[in-house]
Parts: sequence; structure tokens; C-alpha cells
Amino acid sequence: MPEASASAHPRLSCPAYEKDPAVASVPNSSASTSVLAPADPEEQAKIDAAKNRPRRPGVSAEKVTVDKDWKPPFFEKSEEAIALLRQTFKENKDCQVMTGHLDEASMTKLIGAMFKKDVADGETLIKQGDPGDNFYVVDQGQFNIFVKRQDGTEGKVMEASRGKVFGQLALMYDAPRAATCIAAGECQVWALERDAFKQLLISAESTKKSRYEDFLEGVAFFDLLNSYERTQLSDALQPEAFDANCTIIKQGDLGNKFYLLEKGSALAVLDGEAGERQAATYAPGDYFGEVALLDDCPRQATVRAGPDGCEVLSVEKADFDWCLKPLVGRMREKFHAYPKYADILAHRVPAF
Repeated sequence: MPEASASAHPRLSCPAYEKDPAVASVPNSSASTSVLAPADPEEQAKIDAAKNRPRRPGVSAEKVTVDKDWKPPFFEKSEEAIALLRQTFKENKDCQVMTGHLDEASMTKLIGAMFKKDVADGETLIKQGDPGDNFYVVDQGQFNIFVKRQDGTEGKVMEASRGKVFGQLALMYDAPRAATCIAAGECQVWALERDAFKQLLISAESTKKSRYEDFLEGVAFFDLLNSYERTQLSDALQPEAFDANCTIIKQGDLGNKFYLLEKGSALAVLDGEAGERQAATYAPGDYFGEVALLDDCPRQATVRAGPDGCEVLSVEKADFDWCLKPLVGRMREKFHAYPKYADILAHRVPAF
């Protein structure tokens, strides 16, 4: 049975390319406490009930006031350096905690604000107990990481080579450095200064939440969610971009994400004995991927980005179960209308 979309016509959804499960993003839930209570008693009751549910785990960082007049610094880089930083932020699980919420424009600003620093052999780049000044990505060379224990003993705990990151925790939590990092040879690192780190990451998070809440409010499918629930869902949304004709989800795969189409277009196809047949198209505001999550079954179709690519907002299964519970009934009501492969063949839909 194909998976659904939010438009007036039934659409389909399937599992997408699943990323490495080790690369996890941890949503920030701080916005959930700032929603004003509505005047409608029924709405207030829904919000109170939602607040009484167990909270999802999140990352708490130092409170930062966003300076709207602040302009990020910019430092020129080679294409190779930009590619290294993009790959690092995409694949490193520690970076995902910090940058998983960033869209393409915000990621470009973040990379642009990083500057190169040379570190001499034997130089201490970070000293345990000092306040944090920069976040680092290793570009060349290797660093030895040492930690001093409470009993006064100090030992080497790891090595950090090209593409590794360190220094982020002291900036995220406004805490002293937790380790000492010493260059083992001549090294180069990419550094992001403390104020730029906070302004870029926190302001991007604030902008993302505002944009996603506005997006959700403009999609009729989500009108059953109250303002508090929309805020919770916006916290959980993660942006993903797909090039033209790229597979987002594949028929038969296991699914662990739900998708909202934010920009561009996508199409769903069913595969069977007569080959692939188109079953649905998607426009911004449509959704797919819910059937596999609701029924714990394989993806029922393949969904690919349209001819100009697309941008989607994905929701992990745990957040789907948590944030979209009020919409389960509405999603299930559409199941019977999803096209089946035999029906598509009967209507002589052309093969690809």
C-alpha cells in the first residue's frame, strides 16, 4: 500500500536514503517553554496535556542573546578546504549535535567564518581548565589529547587527526576546557571564534524555528496541532536537500523517517512485474513516509526528487511518534485511497 501525501489527491511515500545511524541530531527543546497560552479553554487543555508528557532529550547550551546587527566574519578558503569542513559537519556525530539544524545558507556562513591557524610542534592549543575561546577542526597534522583526573594523574586519551573536531563543549556550555590538546608535529586547524560560534549557531536555530513554525501553520494538514505542538514539531524537523532524480526513499527498505516537502517537487513510483510506474507527485506542503512508521512495515514505494531537485524536512521515528500523535487518525484515513500497482496498470500509466 503506497504511502500518503497531504494534498487533496492521494499520494505515496517510501523510505529514503537512510543516513548513518551513528550521525544523530539532538533537537533543542528550549522554545517549548516560551509559547503563550491561548484564550480558548479547549486549546489550553490540549497544551497542558502536551506539557505533561515526558520530554524528549535535548542539548542545553548557555543562554545567548542574538544580536540582530551582528555580521559574521568571512575568510577565503579553497574548494578543498570547504569540502573538508562540509564533510566534517555532515559526518561527525558531535558536529551534528551543533549543526544538524542548519540549512544550506547558515552552513555556508558558518564555514565562511572559520579561519586557519598554524600550530607549532609541541604547542598546547587547548589547556584543561582554561576558558574556551575557539572551536577547532583539524586540517593538517595530529594532536594528542590529555585529561587530568581528580587524583592528579594525567594520561593520553585519544589522538585527533585531519577532519577531527574539538573545543566545542566549552563553547556550548560555557564551561572550562575539559582536556589538553598538544600538537604532535606541525599542524594546521580551522578555528571558529567564540562569539561567531554562538551567534551563528544560536541565531540560525532561532530563525529555523520561526520559519518552520510559519511553514507548519500554513499547511492545512497540521491544523489539528496547537501552537505548543507545532513548536515541538519544529524543534524536531531536520532539513535535507536532494539533487534532481535522487532517491529519497526506496521501495522495500525499512523506514525510520517521515518527510515534509518544503521546496521543489518529488514523485513516487511503484515497482512490479511490469517495471516502474508513477503513482504520485508531490508539491511543497505534501508529506510522505508515514505508512512504514505507523505500521512498522517496509517502504511501499520509491520517492525521488523532481527534475530540479528538492528540499525536505525529515522527522526521525521517535520524534514522529511523539510530535505527530494527534495526526495519526487523519493519516490513517487516507490509507484506503493510496493507488495500488494493479490499479495503475489497469489505467495504462506509461512506464519510465
